[in-house]
Amino acid sequence: MKRITILFTLCLLMPMMGLAQDDESDFDLELINVQIISEIVDGHPGTSVISPDGTMLAYEGADDTNERGICVYNFEIVDTTCTPYLQETPEGERIRLGRPMSLQWSPDNTMIAIEASSLIYVEDGDIWIFDVVERKFINLTDDGYEGRLDFNGETDGLPIDLLSVWSPTGDLYFIRYIDNGEDVSTELFVIRKNSGSFVGVIGDDESGFADEPELIADLTSTQDDIFSFYNTNFGFSLEGGASVSPDETQIALLFRPRERENSGIWIVDLQSGDITHQISMSQELYATSLPEWVQLGGYIPDGVSWSDENTLVVNGVNFDFVGEIGWTAFTLDLTTETFTPIFDFTEIPSAADYFSSDSNYDSPRMGTLSPDGSHLIFSQSPDLNNGTLSTIPVTGGESFDVYIFDEGEYNVVPAHFASSGNNGEIARMLVSGYIYTFRMME
Repeated sequence: MKRITILFTLCLLMPMMGLAQDDESDFDLELINVQIISEIVDGHPGTSVISPDGTMLAYEGADDTNERGICVYNFEIVDTTCTPYLQETPEGERIRLGRPMSLQWSPDNTMIAIEASSLIYVEDGDIWIFDVVERKFINLTDDGYEGRLDFNGETDGLPIDLLSVWSPTGDLYFIRYIDNGEDVSTELFVIRKNSGSFVGVIGDDESGFADEPELIADLTSTQDDIFSFYNTNFGFSLEGGASVSPDETQIALLFRPRERENSGIWIVDLQSGDITHQISMSQELYATSLPEWVQLGGYIPDGVSWSDENTLVVNGVNFDFVGEIGWTAFTLDLTTETFTPIFDFTEIPSAADYFSSDSNYDSPRMGTLSPDGSHLIFSQSPDLNNGTLSTIPVTGGESFDVYIFDEGEYNVVPAHFASSGNNGEIARMLVSGYIYTFRMME
């Protein structure tokens, strides 16, 4: 897919070129600032994520004493606060909070769910949150154990809680795995916002909500597909491995077993707990958006978001890391269970044409949705030296360049997650290590 570029000059905080608004594109954002994340984050920016209202950036960092914890940068007052992790329970057990898989903001911008890297480091997983206002860490699913997992039966029956995701009104959903020694159960739970309040921290008599988490659905597979719902620890686009629908009636879960060919999307009805869709994302699906010379076999879904109450946007990446088209995206109509490619790479003649120095084909790397869900906004860096921020309607069509870095200006930054937020006037997006600030136009 070739892209078109329409340029004009803006007075910004750094030299830049931008997108002239095209009436046919319906892209109602005006770019007003670009900032590299290393100007904000001191250290590794891998876990950085924009708050839902676009006014804050959360990341794992360190305070003045070099203690690791959660840091929050406020764009409006240009200030950073860092709160060190809790180090141990009242019983003296080490709390394993560092190296989070991801950070997830609550919709009211007051809490951050911290997803443990349990499946990577073989450690117990609980649902922790950081209260941004009170600057407190709270364990919502404390099972009384904080150690490593073993496969000798000593930790059989221990719940492993992962993949936390907020609903639009603040309910917190998550996946719970329990290894009973012979098999592993997979269940979807929720902690209701209206079931109580965040009333305690480690060391208090109570912790978390007043009520126990509520079981929504049993997702246990009869196949040998355990630990198939997760976020990746090296980053993702859109909202990652799970997303709750705007009307809060459904949750989309990326199903990623060991056999890539069996990957897909599961949709769970949040009222009945029924699995209403189990839609495959086979290698043949990716072939519908790719040229024949691209080697298939390594593609799996990477991130998912709702464009509207019946449409999903899902991107796929090639985890074989071969030098081909490594990133593509689709919409999914749940009424018809039909995927439609957002990008059409099928007419690219060869890899030589795609990777040539004068190529004008899209080379997406990471993306997020515009506030109204109508556009995919994505980064491009075909040769790792030159970068572009572009956008394309989720319904497909021509892409447009929003920002083109000057020669030598672009830097590869290890910021692993794409995220966005807005307050109705200003929208901010973190994509591939750069923060783009937009004015929202009526």
